[in-house]
Amino acid sequence: MMFGPTRRRAGKEPGQDARHAYQCLRTLLDRNTLLLEQMSEVEADLRFYPSTSPTLQKRISRMTDETLLLVEDLNVLSRNRFAGLYRTLDRIRDRLTGRFHALRSDRRLIPITLSLPEVLKAPRGLAGNKATNLGRVMEILPACVPPGFVVTTEAYWRFMHEGGLFPSILPLLQELEAVRDRDLLRNRLETIRGKILDAPLPEDMEREILSCAGRNNGPLGWAVRSSAEGEDGRFSFAGQFQSILNVPNAEALQAYRRVVRSRFQPRAYLYRRELVLREIDTPMAVLFLEVVDARSAGVLYTREPNKPDRNCMLIQSVWGLAPDLVAGKMDGDRFLVERSDPAKRIEECIRPKTGKLVIDPRGGLLRQETSGEETNRPSLSHEDLKGLWEIGHALERHFRTPLDIEWVSDPRGKLWVVQARPLLLQETIAEVSSPAPLDAMPILEGGIPVQAGRASGPLVRVETASLPGRVPAGAILLIPAATPEIATLLPSLAGCISETGNPAGHAAALLREWKVPSLFGLEGALQALKEEKMIGLDATHRRIYRGSPWPEPPHQRVRKERVPENSWEDDPLCKYVFPLHLTDPASPRFRTDGCSSLHDIIRFVHEKAMETVFDLGDRQAGRRKHRARRLETDLPLDIIVLDLGGAFAGAGEGAKTIQPSQIDSIPFQAIWRGISDPAMSWAGRRQVSLKGFTSVLISSMAGSGAGARKLGARNYLLAARDYINLNLRLAYHYTMVDALVGESPENNFVNFRFRGGGARADRRELRARFLAETLLRSRFAVDRRGDLVTAWFRRHPRSRCEEALALLGRLTACSRQLDMLIANTKMAHEYAERFLAGDYKAFH
Repeated sequence: MMFGPTRRRAGKEPGQDARHAYQCLRTLLDRNTLLLEQMSEVEADLRFYPSTSPTLQKRISRMTDETLLLVEDLNVLSRNRFAGLYRTLDRIRDRLTGRFHALRSDRRLIPITLSLPEVLKAPRGLAGNKATNLGRVMEILPACVPPGFVVTTEAYWRFMHEGGLFPSILPLLQELEAVRDRDLLRNRLETIRGKILDAPLPEDMEREILSCAGRNNGPLGWAVRSSAEGEDGRFSFAGQFQSILNVPNAEALQAYRRVVRSRFQPRAYLYRRELVLREIDTPMAVLFLEVVDARSAGVLYTREPNKPDRNCMLIQSVWGLAPDLVAGKMDGDRFLVERSDPAKRIEECIRPKTGKLVIDPRGGLLRQETSGEETNRPSLSHEDLKGLWEIGHALERHFRTPLDIEWVSDPRGKLWVVQARPLLLQETIAEVSSPAPLDAMPILEGGIPVQAGRASGPLVRVETASLPGRVPAGAILLIPAATPEIATLLPSLAGCISETGNPAGHAAALLREWKVPSLFGLEGALQALKEEKMIGLDATHRRIYRGSPWPEPPHQRVRKERVPENSWEDDPLCKYVFPLHLTDPASPRFRTDGCSSLHDIIRFVHEKAMETVFDLGDRQAGRRKHRARRLETDLPLDIIVLDLGGAFAGAGEGAKTIQPSQIDSIPFQAIWRGISDPAMSWAGRRQVSLKGFTSVLISSMAGSGAGARKLGARNYLLAARDYINLNLRLAYHYTMVDALVGESPENNFVNFRFRGGGARADRRELRARFLAETLLRSRFAVDRRGDLVTAWFRRHPRSRCEEALALLGRLTACSRQLDMLIANTKMAHEYAERFLAGDYKAFH
């Protein structure tokens, strides 16, 4: 489709009628705000919807249509000066349309299920990391992986979006982003899990899962496990999702729902939130593996995690199946085997094994007591250890990294690999792991280091299996057993001590992932440390001290890992919508053919509209003097007031000036109350940092701080009884307030825009951060893009709108030259706190 001039441009020339011109400006500004709202909504949607979602595509198409109307508004306002924008928008829309068609075609080809041999041939992310890793194991050890299939991430999206499930849980997911109360969080997550368990699957998806499940004709069922995108990759997600063992064919659909539902267990949700992972970052593929009847099972680490330079493999095992071992609920036999020779055992610890988990013929698992012989006999033979040693070496060579491998040995002694993931190794022990001073005496010693390092902090003792909902930041946790539920506390922990626990289990993997110094197997610690309030933990040297024997403050021991939120920058669809390339209006690229996204066009239109409105003001002030007067004020503001109808009712005829009190306009009187507040200072700023002043000088000489309008030029106020449009050019930045305020809340709005400054771009952005935080906390909706801040306050009663305008008046005074003073984000936050507390002297 080719865009171009429409009938809307017939009629009066802008400038022949001030009311017509400024009505057009109001329409343009409203549409600009609407588009920024839509862009913010779509960006928010990208936390929950993939870009392939038809819902998202419809919203982007609507944005494209609104952008066309915005381009028309600008050309009506500017006498068609920017007709080239139609061709630019044509080009962007063609590319978006092409991507829509391609995505719709691609989705029809995406499979719902994959057999394990097909996984490596499928597009990245379709099978999830756990299934993909098993596919890699099959490449070199095809006889060592049980038969199975994967229900793909595409099936997950279809399940969530096709039957109305996702719209019903989206409000809950959006609410959860702001929820910090743990009880409320659990309540909302329980509601989501209930909806997932009751939701129908698409019919073709049901048929395909049942068909694949029906290929298992053996006596045993399926192991149904998570294979989320990102799981067993950079982050382990160890123990965060549900695994269901020995599922009969007929129960495959419900098992699938239960695994998907486990994405919203509190520990799994909080784990993702602390890693700043969006909902769309971990779609759930579900892995179905035929269950292996286990004589014994366990975990193989191809290197010892805490001593990677030590030449050994770590193997742990139990009789029967091993879910309790990896969950930290039971201890197993422990073997340290030299990497060069499986016959050489560096260490062997055989635990009493009083029970085991075995297959229940009716489905699920049974717990059985072990026989007297099994209780103390090693659960692995020399041949088993040799076989695991060979598997470990073969897979480590293939993956080219140390591995954490879950395995099963069947009654015939055949070894099966059921999971393989990269093993997180202890970093080189640095100064933080040096021992305490010689005169410091430990109060307790022993245990098994899980994560080396040292920490000091308040001791939190938990004597039951149930962990608390929260602990103080920097605490050292002392528990009877370490389980995957510890994930919810990881962000607050400085250290962890557990009387029991498996160093090769899920809890250990999580503690290593978050680099929390930890000791397991320190029996009697709960009693021995009963009276202690503050302790020092040296996990490297297996010692505990009273108080803190190290010089650094205890809070320095808190270690948190973060991953930045994934962006849409590389998405082939979103790159035509969100990126902003036109950031500097003084750049030669700031022209119609320089726009390569919808965001660029919106920014270009806004900038050129503000240029045009100042030019219009100049013309109208000259042509219609009877309706244009200079505002008479002691403040250093040169403002020309243009009457759009009824605003000069209280002023005498023929005067060239007008007092603020004579302007009969509800929104003007509200904003002027803030601008003229006696607590405000309009004099030059007393405190300006040298770096800030230098930044202004450099930017001024380079021309990057100034806009298109000369310094000292007039500012304009367009006023009516219930409406104002105030445009202020103050030094190197402009402020625009557009407001309609009357007795009908439904029609009321207050729009605010701010851009520019004399300092460098980084300092201009810091001032924008101050404005954005202040406005957000004052209940405005806000969109900040670099140094451009757009905010809106809609559909509130007259009194609330008047308060909002008064706040904008005070904010206009306080934000002047602030880019010369704010040097970092902390200062931006502190100034927002001061403004909101009414400490206006801080801005003098």
